[in-house]
Amino acid sequence: MYNWVRGHITYTGKSNKNDWRKEAIRGFYAGEGDCFTFYSVTRALLEELGIEYMTVTRLGGSTHHWWVIVNIGTGWYHFDPLISRRHRLYCFMWTTEQCDKKPGFWSFDATKYPAIATEPFDYDAVVQAERDGLLP
Repeated sequence: MYNWVRGHITYTGKSNKNDWRKEAIRGFYAGEGDCFTFYSVTRALLEELGIEYMTVTRLGGSTHHWWVIVNIGTGWYHFDPLISRRHRLYCFMWTTEQCDKKPGFWSFDATKYPAIATEPFDYDAVVQAERDGLLP
């Protein structure tokens, strides 16, 4: 899902921020937008797949920014498939410490969210936990 969103939405810096559902539809059809579009398409896919998520908005900064934190059964991680000329990082299942690679960009009020995992995401451990029937 992360790679699909990153590969199918082009960053233009423009979106309609009035309704995330309408923006997700526009993102799917037009394939362009800003961070709100990336967020909206991601949110629609997460809901369809039944993956636990929460919307996160940037605290401070000169502009708004939206992304999600997700929990696939191994703790909460930052998940932001945004790609733009100025933003080339891959925020896939990141800890808050990893988000500090771009200071201020993913600043958020941690008191509004569950604790974010402090250990880097381990894909192999998730695959094993799924095989062992330990994940929902």
